[in-house]
Amino acid sequence: MAFMFTDVEGSTRLWEAYPERLPAVIARHDELLTAAVDAAGGSVFKFGGDSCHAVFERVEQALAAAVAGQQRLAAEPWPLPQPLRVRMAIHCGPATARDGDYWGTTLNRLARLLALGHGGQILVSAAAVTGCGTAPAGWHLAPLGEYQLRDLRHPEQVSELRQASQPSAFPALRAPTRQQHNLPPLPTACLGREADLAALQELLAQHRLVSLVGSGGCGKTRLGLELAHRASGAGVPCWLVELGPLADERHLEQAVATVLGVVVAPGQSQLAATLEYLGGRALWLLLDNCEHLLAGVAELCDQLLARCPGVRLLATSREPLGVVGEQVYRVPSLPLPAASVDLAELAANPAVALFLDRAAAAGSPLPDDDATLSLAAEICRRLDGLPLALELAAAATAGCSTTSAASPSGRTTWPRPSG
Repeated sequence: MAFMFTDVEGSTRLWEAYPERLPAVIARHDELLTAAVDAAGGSVFKFGGDSCHAVFERVEQALAAAVAGQQRLAAEPWPLPQPLRVRMAIHCGPATARDGDYWGTTLNRLARLLALGHGGQILVSAAAVTGCGTAPAGWHLAPLGEYQLRDLRHPEQVSELRQASQPSAFPALRAPTRQQHNLPPLPTACLGREADLAALQELLAQHRLVSLVGSGGCGKTRLGLELAHRASGAGVPCWLVELGPLADERHLEQAVATVLGVVVAPGQSQLAATLEYLGGRALWLLLDNCEHLLAGVAELCDQLLARCPGVRLLATSREPLGVVGEQVYRVPSLPLPAASVDLAELAANPAVALFLDRAAAAGSPLPDDDATLSLAAEICRRLDGLPLALELAAAATAGCSTTSAASPSGRTTWPRPSG
């Protein structure tokens, strides 16, 4: 069954300000909502103060009643300084009928959902969205995000029923948005990777599993985190699962479930609980450092791809996972400066720019001269443009003086740390 709960925004204040008018106002409110529910094929089973509870056989009927109810309320000439503002919420699920009333967890969740809204707003649960064939003509269901409802264990993916092509006219919901990621902050810029990032974003838009593959130190994790942060900034929930510390595959499912906050029911396996949790959600999982758990990660990804259509997977590994549908992106080292390149162009080389940036971050801003650029370019060539090696070399410059000195042979050398 589908249920609709409503109540009047600010009713306590209205009763205090207009005690002589409110009885007639609430009676008219009841009449208008009853008419809207009846016309949609539903039934009002309770009025309580300024609230209305109605039941329907189908979600579409509840949505139609909510739209008609809001339109009737908005058109009414209320004997108040401002229109009566009523918030509404719709949810569906099993319930127990008793003495003309309904009881159960479905109704509890609906009451908590209603409490998030504002007068004039229509909120719809994930279950109701899933059970809805179509929204009323001229209206659509706009997702607002995942919210933690008071006293309830599982969060709710909330949508708003609003007129098509219209932005929301309401403030943020009256509850904190559930955490949307567990990504660590990025302390440094991702230099020299714009072409890789653009290619990867295109791959991720078209495929549900992309693996960043390459040798140790080539920057796979940094690229993955940059992609996840950009997606999170666009409103996509992103979760990092760090697999490096895991000794073997036995702990893989537990690691994923722990990151997501999955609650395992008695007698339920960790994998089954995770698949059930992710089945109706849209999010990214960044599986980092998969190479020592390839078989287990491949099996898990197979399950996620088959049973969780809203989940996209980004993996980092020294080797491909070998999963059907996997798109492998081999992460290259940073481009190296050619030996014959003009010194003026060296600073723009991604590898040189990374080295100089990390040296400055380590507390050793190096001289901005041709000799410095030439030596930085030579270091980049010797380290094959590997980002991790360049960052370690840049960190080793800490404590150096900021001026270069000429060697007895006439060649410029790096200043050496004292001690």
